[in-house]
Amino acid sequence: LQVLLDNLVYVASPALKDVATWAGNIMIKYQYREFESDMFTMLEALGVHVKIVYRENGIIKIELLTPAALLATDMKRKIIQSIIFPILSNSHSFQYYKVSPRTAFSHSHVGAAFLAKIDPTGKKFQGKPSFVFCGIDKDFVHAKDAEDFCKDKNLTDAEIIKQLFSVIDNEARAENNPKQAGQDFRSGLGSALLYKFLLHIFGDSGAVAANKKSGSYDLKQQRPVQR
Repeated sequence: LQVLLDNLVYVASPALKDVATWAGNIMIKYQYREFESDMFTMLEALGVHVKIVYRENGIIKIELLTPAALLATDMKRKIIQSIIFPILSNSHSFQYYKVSPRTAFSHSHVGAAFLAKIDPTGKKFQGKPSFVFCGIDKDFVHAKDAEDFCKDKNLTDAEIIKQLFSVIDNEARAENNPKQAGQDFRSGLGSALLYKFLLHIFGDSGAVAANKKSGSYDLKQQRPVQR
């Protein structure tokens, strides 16, 4: 969860976070699907379940929904009580990347959260990964085709990676929205951010050239340029 906590530092100013809640952030996404919610994107990729409580015919009822499933649920007279995080092993890797006008306290052009369990061979994912995006299209949440493509594939093979990028380029096509950054620019960030995640995962596998390993670095965490 350290990656989640590290990114929450940059989501909003301390003054805003003092009066805001994660549940409120999710409900803004519920009401305005085009909202580039960092919180929603990270929680959906992590596979959390949101605990919903409501009363029906005098009986208190409880539902456990993923953040994406919550968007399709009628939330009238229902409240969000808590979230339940899944149990993740040391074999899991989670990263969140955000391309935005400035480093902190800004909406994102495109945000992407990735979760994958690394196979003992160190060359592929074990099970189905989770690739979640915001800012590309208001109805585009999971890159399902890319997630399915990764099953049992050797992701240190250059030809497989080319095929994967072709899949996600076809899937992650940005909508034309004059209020957002350029359509082609946002479309290209789908494969670019996935590439960054793959460099992070397989950077020490021997399949990544030394001059490409720095592509996985989070520039916010690097030493800034000196005057």
